[in-house]
Amino acid sequence: MEIDTIIVGNGPSAMILSYIIHGHIPFYSSNPPHPDHLLDAKLKAAPEILNADVNALTAHFDASRLSYSTQALPVNVLLDTLVRPSVDVDEPGCISNIDWRSQPEKAVSHLVFGKSLKPGGQWTEDPWGASWDIQTLSYAAMLSLPGYSFADHHKRTTGKDLPSYTRPTRREIADYFAAYSEAVHIDDAFRCGEELEGISRTATGFYVRSHNLHCKRLVLASGIFSEILSPEPVLRPLLETKSSPNVPLLVVGSGFSAADSIISASPNQKILHVYKWSPNDRPSPLRACHQQAYPEYAGVYRLMKRAALVAKATDKDQRPKYRRATSTPFLESRNWEDLYEGLPNVEVTAVEVHGDLATVTFRRQDGTVFSQTVGGLVYAAGRRGTLDYLDPKLRCEVLGQGNQEDPAVTGQTLRAKAIEDLEVAPGVYIIGSLTGDSLVRFSYGGCVFTARHLIDGERDTHSDHSSYAPSAKLHGSSLSVMNGMDGHHVYPNGNASDLAREDALSKVSTVADQSAVRASALLADPPTPVPFIEVTEIPTPATTLAQRIDEYTKSHLPKSTYNHSLRVYHFGLVIKRYRFPEWAFTDETYFLVCLLHDIGTTQNNLEATRMSFEFFGGLKALEVLQNLQPFFVGGGVAVAPKDQAESVAEAVIRHQDKVV
Repeated sequence: MEIDTIIVGNGPSAMILSYIIHGHIPFYSSNPPHPDHLLDAKLKAAPEILNADVNALTAHFDASRLSYSTQALPVNVLLDTLVRPSVDVDEPGCISNIDWRSQPEKAVSHLVFGKSLKPGGQWTEDPWGASWDIQTLSYAAMLSLPGYSFADHHKRTTGKDLPSYTRPTRREIADYFAAYSEAVHIDDAFRCGEELEGISRTATGFYVRSHNLHCKRLVLASGIFSEILSPEPVLRPLLETKSSPNVPLLVVGSGFSAADSIISASPNQKILHVYKWSPNDRPSPLRACHQQAYPEYAGVYRLMKRAALVAKATDKDQRPKYRRATSTPFLESRNWEDLYEGLPNVEVTAVEVHGDLATVTFRRQDGTVFSQTVGGLVYAAGRRGTLDYLDPKLRCEVLGQGNQEDPAVTGQTLRAKAIEDLEVAPGVYIIGSLTGDSLVRFSYGGCVFTARHLIDGERDTHSDHSSYAPSAKLHGSSLSVMNGMDGHHVYPNGNASDLAREDALSKVSTVADQSAVRASALLADPPTPVPFIEVTEIPTPATTLAQRIDEYTKSHLPKSTYNHSLRVYHFGLVIKRYRFPEWAFTDETYFLVCLLHDIGTTQNNLEATRMSFEFFGGLKALEVLQNLQPFFVGGGVAVAPKDQAESVAEAVIRHQDKVV
């Protein structure tokens, strides 16, 4: 049997690609226009996304007032902002700018193979016995696929509208993915529960030995989470034991899967938790979970941190100092002091099984040894992907290295290739988490990129395809706290090496005579780890002037830009407080800069001048700060001193400089 394209993997990215090459082509919809006015103007002139010039469309993203991720591939960022514009700040008002048009003449014959029994890949699996009622990390809108959203599925199955900012349960999202292919009529291409083996290159394409299939093109969508890491040999005897509420269950791992097992355990189950603890070098991903958005994960992280502090306080007279923190329903749901024991950085040295239980010997970092009886093991130390379905020669082509002994892949294995081109070998494409972008929301771009080439057939070697490279430019930074969260990046016009060559760092403003700080100091690790900081610990200034400008910007800026300005204020003060405490500007002055730095990007101000927005914005800021006229919202109350007003204006003008 011969077919044009075979897709390996049946997760979300495979479903998105299958939907497109079934003949559903994305076009830009300008009703309503995208909130990025420049992007809107560019796409109105060339609305067919399949033929989009990614380089040209994303060239201005560094200078945009919107929050564009700097970590994902630009093609993925582009499609994400078109599919769900402003979803991070205004989900209820988020209307897609993509119109999926049926063009069956562009369909490509293909088959989708995946080892999971239903479409959805790992989303349909439960290897550690975690509760299906645990909520997903992403909101429903960020997990939705084209043509049939999770909200559509919720409405169809419950008869009710989906509330905004819903985090579906694992069961709900698995059911949605399982129903998706049939709902959008692409199920004819899916072959679930079938694993491919022995894929090799032929003169005309590829041959799949396990299924006696020939194809012209191959798309790898098997992901980086398909294989569960096996327990170390010393731990494997514990797989023979059984859990019991009166005997601790041994959980190994520091990430979400380990936390899921702890959360899912019965209310009276004792937990013995072994995990790596290195918050400075390799922090647990749970650290990023805020207690309001993710109370369960934040609660587990707090238990881990507390145990780490206890373990560190080896001196009998030394007691760990806890910062008083608000309790949560999760932490109050059980008597965790009796049920949970954290063992950071301990080593298991021996296991002796006796019946359904086992005696485990542990060694602490200081060399002391102790033993404890346990029943059952949850080894949640991570997942990896694999390319073992490719024969060694083809695998070497894809990986670009001579060693084919280890087919395991992570998010970094093919990242360098993905930055250059998603066609990682002639006729072989990667999509989904194999590109290094693991979130479902960032799967669309790679799928559109690949679909373009599958639909076009063989590349015209005389054409210039550089305009559709998946990554026109990709920035990285040690100051990642700001990346993807505000509209400005650490290196908007260059990279880290460019910045390191700078002789000095520009000042934030001219309020105080600050000595220049070399770029190397900015890039260095902070002398002490930054603790978790509540927003309430960084209040906005309560001065009359600050309140007046706050009212002014709140009434003149779009909601997303105003919220962005507040984020810049909070993050900036944290950086100042914990990295550069010697910086001498006042909170009030910095607050004024943050509120007014994008005032030039409002539609009225953009249409009022031919000047760049930061120059016009600086002049506008100077006018607003020194004007008492009542037609200014909050006007007639307080005027900024001349020096302060001019300092703010200069900072607004200079905030697009590459080191600001």
